[in-house]
Amino acid sequence: KQIVHVKGSTTVYLLCYMWDEVSWSARVVLYRSTNDGASFSRIYTFNHGSEALVKMMMPYNTNEVYVLDAKSSAGNLQFFQLSGTSLALINSVAQPQTITSDLQFAGTLVTGVLTFYLLSNNQAVFSSPNQGASWLLKGTLPQAAWGRLDVSNIDPLKVFSGGVEAMRSYNSGTSWTVVNNWGDYYSNITGKLHADIMNIAHYRKTDGTSFAIINNHGGVAVSYNELTTTSNLT
Repeated sequence: KQIVHVKGSTTVYLLCYMWDEVSWSARVVLYRSTNDGASFSRIYTFNHGSEALVKMMMPYNTNEVYVLDAKSSAGNLQFFQLSGTSLALINSVAQPQTITSDLQFAGTLVTGVLTFYLLSNNQAVFSSPNQGASWLLKGTLPQAAWGRLDVSNIDPLKVFSGGVEAMRSYNSGTSWTVVNNWGDYYSNITGKLHADIMNIAHYRKTDGTSFAIINNHGGVAVSYNELTTTSNLT
């Protein structure tokens, strides 16, 4: 399941995998709530049940919701914008590489420019400056990700991923650095990340300060400098 709560509203979108009684097959289905999730209505049914190949997200610093689909149109990557009950196709282009196993999607709005990132098959990183009209290969992760992709909410050049270990890039995904080796945690439990990165996400304090939260199998860590250093909270 994927959930997006539109900031400053009572609208919640839910993208889920379920059995569809109309087609009598598994389908990826999009639901919308206008009462903070108390009730939902179905607004769109995709023509397939490959949940790993459809992703929904709201770029940082926006109230806009986008969906990326690598399955509905064979060999193509479809970029949608979601508004109200309408899922509008913005761009449909040939996949930059054949996406078979996993698709991750991240975006950020900084100084008026929307930048999107795509993680394909848990390895290759692409970026798009034009709402999916083109996807440029930026680089390859030093190790396979576990379906984790994030981008800074203050700097579109800074991208993050995670698998056994967390990884950061400060040049749009061209080159990557492992934040720390998983074994380092045992000699520095306060300042090093435990193995198995489950999520990386950026937030802001009420004063606007940006920070990242990193969930892993050892607990929760925080970083105030784009994962240059981390501090364990639990």
